[in-house]
Amino acid sequence: MALAVIGAALMGFMIGLAGTATGGLFVLSFQRPSHRTQTLLIGFSGGVMLAVVFFDLIPESWQAGGWAACLIGTLTGVALIRLLDQGLTSLSRNRTRRLSRYTRTGLLLGLGIALHNFPEGVALGTVYTASTNPGGWIGLALLMALHNIPEGMVMAAAMRLGNIRIRKVIWALVLVELPMGVGAALGGFFGELSALSTSL
Repeated sequence: MALAVIGAALMGFMIGLAGTATGGLFVLSFQRPSHRTQTLLIGFSGGVMLAVVFFDLIPESWQAGGWAACLIGTLTGVALIRLLDQGLTSLSRNRTRRLSRYTRTGLLLGLGIALHNFPEGVALGTVYTASTNPGGWIGLALLMALHNIPEGMVMAAAMRLGNIRIRKVIWALVLVELPMGVGAALGGFFGELSALSTSL
């Protein structure tokens, strides 16, 4: 069981990082992009993320738990991000060197992505260890990696607009995927229990 859980954790982390790093490194590959180019990248990435939310996440949530659960979850997420935004704004005011608007946006996106990655990791880890068909978790892993590409793009673009060094942006892209690895380990544990109970 331990090896399966470790495997799920590593797989979840690497899958998440593959998507986020692809998007982030694409943005960072531009040699001193203009302000307009970076804002266009943010707008494009934001549009893709909105499309994923409205055409994928919300309908899936509605179908799985009904409109009430979907509404409660959506409003809770909005409220949490709003509180984080206020906290970053307050922190910036108390600093000698204030955080720019783009830096706050990049940090806020990073926190939101990290929170969002944990349940993604749980789902992926559960499928990875419980599924007898490799195609099931491979397909889910590819979808999650593709889903993470615009997240990496918008996060990297916002942080670069905030004049954060490339090295720190890369570290941030890595760190936001740690919750996915932790979630995958937890999901892998539950998946192993499910497989064990089924065999018994």
